[in-house]
Amino acid sequence: MPPTPPPSRPLGPPGPPDPTGPRRTPGPTGPTGATGPTEATGPTGPTGAKPGPLAEPTVAPPALPGLLLAWLPAQRWFAGKGRRFEVSEVRRLGPLTGPPYPSGVWLVRLRYADGGGESYQVPLVCRPKPVDTLTHVLVGQIPEAGTGRPVWWYDALHDKEVTDAWLRHLEGDAAGGGGLAFHLGPGGRRLPVDKPSLVLTVEQSNTSLVFGDEAILKVFRRIAPGVNPDIEVHEALARSGADRHVARLLGHVSAQWREAPGGAPVTGSLAMLQEFFRTASDGWELAKTSVRDLYAEADLHPDEVGGDFAGEAHRLGVATAEIHADLARALPTGILGRSDLAEMAAGMRDRLGRAAKVVPELADYAPG
Repeated sequence: MPPTPPPSRPLGPPGPPDPTGPRRTPGPTGPTGATGPTEATGPTGPTGAKPGPLAEPTVAPPALPGLLLAWLPAQRWFAGKGRRFEVSEVRRLGPLTGPPYPSGVWLVRLRYADGGGESYQVPLVCRPKPVDTLTHVLVGQIPEAGTGRPVWWYDALHDKEVTDAWLRHLEGDAAGGGGLAFHLGPGGRRLPVDKPSLVLTVEQSNTSLVFGDEAILKVFRRIAPGVNPDIEVHEALARSGADRHVARLLGHVSAQWREAPGGAPVTGSLAMLQEFFRTASDGWELAKTSVRDLYAEADLHPDEVGGDFAGEAHRLGVATAEIHADLARALPTGILGRSDLAEMAAGMRDRLGRAAKVVPELADYAPG
């Protein structure tokens, strides 16, 4: 499917947009042949005709790139905050659900004014009416092609009516529509497809959904060709039977696309599904609690304080060492040479320089 080029626009993000997006469409042709704008209030056809289900969009509406240009900077997982950019391409990677609420995964490419670009996946769902519980993830309102009736576009990862599609496709362990592919994890376990999803709010760069305290779906927002390291590591541990210290991999999702028009297809990771440890505690939080307790009881030794973290720290260290030994057996190993280290350091300096432009307090640490 050829990419849908967006209309020409200045590098954004622009000023505060109308959150509902474009609302007017060309009106019907009158007796004299003149046309005029009308409100997109419903489908065309005989007066009183019942509207049919929403059509499944396969090509990006012309207004969608502009709405995404305004919407992306407000998302916590968007890495380009503070940089001017344009949306260079929006294309659908494949469908997730059909009517009544068609949804799919969309590839959104960006070009930055200071050079470089990024690719994001944005799962979107179309709704025939506004949904109060999804107001915070509204991308915009766009008239439906062919009917002119308004359609509300939302971030589909927050719509519980369609999120179970990820798990249902994974259970099928088969290629989805378009360029999507769903891979069931080792063992072919039954997935909690009948459990409601809940979006976690603690992550910065991805979006994670918990299904009934049984499984967690991590959706990688920024995507690139190749297997995501999270998936590669968990698959290697599972194959070697050494996944005792990690949440087991239940499945993962990939997609195929072209990096450039006419270029060879590439494959990249979109998401991974793991066991969810409902009773797990965050080690960093436990360590901070231990330090706070120690400072609060300045006249006591660490082992006399109720929140002493020494035992947990020892067990965590043992588990980490065992995981690294398991990975060394399951995956190839090597030693970084001087040029490899120099390239890695250059990349770190480049990221620090970019961050310093957004956060001036970092300037003292950036290379001169």
